[in-house]
Amino acid sequence: MDKDRNSDIGLKVVKTPILENCVCPACGMKQPFVKDHEHWKKVKDLSLDKPTLLSVQRISAKCLNPACKRKSFVLPTPGIEKHQRVSIRVKDEALDKNILDNMSYPRTAVSLSRLNTAGSKSSIDR
Repeated sequence: MDKDRNSDIGLKVVKTPILENCVCPACGMKQPFVKDHEHWKKVKDLSLDKPTLLSVQRISAKCLNPACKRKSFVLPTPGIEKHQRVSIRVKDEALDKNILDNMSYPRTAVSLSRLNTAGSKSSIDR
C-alpha cells in the first residue's frame, strides 16, 4: 500500500548552487568555498497535478576565519528558507489567502489541500 501512496507523490530534486566564494553570515568574511558536509531535506511545494515534494540538497561550508565562533554554515538555496518545511511559494500563497482574501487559518489549510499541499492550522499560523 505504501508503494501506491508514494507513486501518487511527485518528487523533484533541487541542488544547492555552489559558488567559488562564499560569505560567512556570522563574521561576514568572503572566503573560498570549502565543503563541511551535506544532507537532503524534504520540502512541500505547490502543484496542480499531484502532491509534490522537493528533495533539497543542503550543503554546509566551513568558515576559514579562526576568530569566528561559527565553524560551519549552510549555503542558501533559492526558493527555500533555512528552517521551513514548505517552499516560499506555499508560504506566500498562504499569506495571500490570509491577508488579501481575509480567510481564516482552517479555511486556508483546506484551500491549500486543493493545491495538493497539506497545511495544518498551526503550520500556517507559524
